[in-house]
Amino acid sequence: MQKYELDDSGRQDVGEGIDRTLVRGESMEFIRYTYRGGSRFPVHSHPSEQMTIVAQGRIIFRDSESDGSAEVEVGQGELVVIPSNEPHGAFVPQDCGETVTYNVFSPVREELPGGGVESAE
Repeated sequence: MQKYELDDSGRQDVGEGIDRTLVRGESMEFIRYTYRGGSRFPVHSHPSEQMTIVAQGRIIFRDSESDGSAEVEVGQGELVVIPSNEPHGAFVPQDCGETVTYNVFSPVREELPGGGVESAE
């Protein structure tokens, strides 16, 4: 059993106005993302199933970068489940301010969007 602090010491800048704090277990990983208003996470996919809980603010998930893509808006206290290999990206409206999400992935991914694989210790 290992305890972690979700303070800013393990925070990584992944660009585009987005920071993350990563903790990895053997078969699951947890990421706290902090988004500034107007930030975008590019469309990507991964073999891991993903659950995202919005702890603060709101975020809009899209299935592509095109204007006709499906969108799902998720607000504080809401959760979205993204199946394995489903293309998705996200953006935080400019007027939203800071948005914080808690994300759980299973299994652990070999590569992360934005690079890096180090976990908070």
